[in-house]
Amino acid sequence: MTAHRSIPRLCVRAGLAVAAAWVATGQAASPAELTAAIRGGPARPDLAVRVQGFRLGTGLGAVFLDDGVLVPAEPVAGRPVEWVFVGDGRAHLEPPDEVERGQMELFTGAPVLDERFDRAVFAIALDAASDGDVELYQGDDYANADGRALAWTNAAGSWPDLTGATVKLVVRAPNGDLIQVTGSVVTPTGAGQTVRVELTAAQTALLEEWPNASALRVVAWLSPSGRRTTLVDADLAVIEDLLD
Repeated sequence: MTAHRSIPRLCVRAGLAVAAAWVATGQAASPAELTAAIRGGPARPDLAVRVQGFRLGTGLGAVFLDDGVLVPAEPVAGRPVEWVFVGDGRAHLEPPDEVERGQMELFTGAPVLDERFDRAVFAIALDAASDGDVELYQGDDYANADGRALAWTNAAGSWPDLTGATVKLVVRAPNGDLIQVTGSVVTPTGAGQTVRVELTAAQTALLEEWPNASALRVVAWLSPSGRRTTLVDADLAVIEDLLD
């Protein structure tokens, strides 16, 4: 039986994000007021959402929320910045090289961090979701009808209102080439905001098997303001088409 550990806080500082949101809404606030709002916000079980099979990319690692409930704290400047998770989760971090693996083993007793937890607190600092790696096969179709469309979900509902927004997947290769594909908004507001991008074989054929991972972003232009916001920031790996 695997032991479940409690990780009391998995967080990134949210102060800058909250300050930006406060300024955007025209509300002046001192750092002390922002800190008090974050620390004093009560939990909102009436806004709780069920999550299953959710993956949150965190650079070299990832947090998996396999099954549980997310409960937001009282919104700050109109947006949730902290969430409490209760359920079955896992934190995974794999160092990029042998030196870092040795350091990880020195301080944790294992070369790779892989810990299960049943409670966690998340503080949201960025609108963009770091979704880890995306892997595409050159020359393949990624159609929603086949269950292969690329989709990203913001369980916290912390993206701006995407009603009427234009969404694009943007890929920039190490050689500077830029590819843009228009996507769609599936769920524009609330917990579980979702955007989707479908790719045709002709579009993925334009992708090349570059030696290094490419930068992939999903960007939205809000309506009616036209303001731009990055929703997803990930790395793209392209698998060579052997039939070409």
